[in-house]
Amino acid sequence: MSDADLAVPWLKDRASFGIAFSGGGTRSASASLGQLRALHGLGWLHRARYISSNSGGSWATVPFTYLPLAIDDDRFLGEYISPEELDDHNLRPSTTDPLAFGTAIHNASTIGEILEIGRGDEAYSDIVASVFLEPFGLHDNEKFFTFHKGALKSVLAGNPSLSIDNFQYVEKHDRPYLIVTGVMIGQQMSDDPEEYYPIEMTPLYTGVRGQFELEKDGQTVMVGGGYVESFGYDSYEPRTDAVDGRWRVRLTGLLSRGDKPIGDRYRF
Repeated sequence: MSDADLAVPWLKDRASFGIAFSGGGTRSASASLGQLRALHGLGWLHRARYISSNSGGSWATVPFTYLPLAIDDDRFLGEYISPEELDDHNLRPSTTDPLAFGTAIHNASTIGEILEIGRGDEAYSDIVASVFLEPFGLHDNEKFFTFHKGALKSVLAGNPSLSIDNFQYVEKHDRPYLIVTGVMIGQQMSDDPEEYYPIEMTPLYTGVRGQFELEKDGQTVMVGGGYVESFGYDSYEPRTDAVDGRWRVRLTGLLSRGDKPIGDRYRF
């Protein structure tokens, strides 16, 4: 993508500061909801250029970032109540509105049960998505995601087999840029199963910024050192081509989401 494709018009004049939301499962999701609600009510949330989150904090920030235009922010976040007005009555959350994020948190008891039996590859993430994304129309395993229409236009220009219907993108033009942080576990990449490597996941790029040298079965393996466009992450093994003086990665073979084939030439 060019710099023009990456430019986000509604963020260019904002001060360069961000707001971070920590991890911690449903407790963090609850805290993040309260923080989002207060920052929104006080007018600060839409002045930030970035929001960053981890684990349970991301369960709140991802649906907030991608919330469809048809769902009102106040309905999703819930009513803001000033600290001096808090009492036993209004501390009790409403769990009846299906489009309130507080309802999703209330319905998240199944996640604890999944944790007790272990995380099964994509099964755990699918459960999390069904609880925190599906109520807001965002849980579709066959869709890719990006940030805004400028970036989407660039993706579609290089991938004629895709269309706008294959993507989720940010519909509300007041959202800060989302940066989700996590870790890659070294168990399958190195001889040390306790090694963890930081990974950034954003609407436009995903990857490991630092470069790490690992030992696996007597061989040295390099991990990280760059990013790929997020819609191409977790795809087939790529090969590199130089196109117009710029290095791109071209994926060969049939790309799919779920059981649905997308195309046989895929570039990012």
